[in-house]
Amino acid sequence: MRKTAVIGIGSYQGEDQLGWLVIDELEKKYSNNPSLTLFKSKGNGLDWSDAVSGACEVFFIDAVISDEEFGFIHFFEINSEFDREKNILGQSSHSVNLVDSIMVAHNIGLLKLPVSFIGAEIGFSEQKISIDFEVIVKKLLIK
Repeated sequence: MRKTAVIGIGSYQGEDQLGWLVIDELEKKYSNNPSLTLFKSKGNGLDWSDAVSGACEVFFIDAVISDEEFGFIHFFEINSEFDREKNILGQSSHSVNLVDSIMVAHNIGLLKLPVSFIGAEIGFSEQKISIDFEVIVKKLLIK
């Protein structure tokens, strides 16, 4: 059985809880799927490392702020050639940058690369968080 892990990065603060909200939504539909691991991470180092153990595919989901329009869904792979300086994940509101923690986990044998990243554009505004969960589910290839 091919195992997939989905890690939602978030916090209790406004739009930053986006990754957790995605996990909540996925749990409603896929909580009984034995090949799927869903985990809410606070974005603190490697708190997600047990959740990715044995996974063939790993997806990280987080809120993003870049030059894109509110609600835009980013999707890309993080691999050994990932250019942090030229990417939207170069800065982080969490205690440890996600790319740094992914690379550490890879370097010590806890995580195989590549992993996928899905980020929904937020704006730290009064706008209500609205995500097209079906777009994310399609990106996750969940059946």
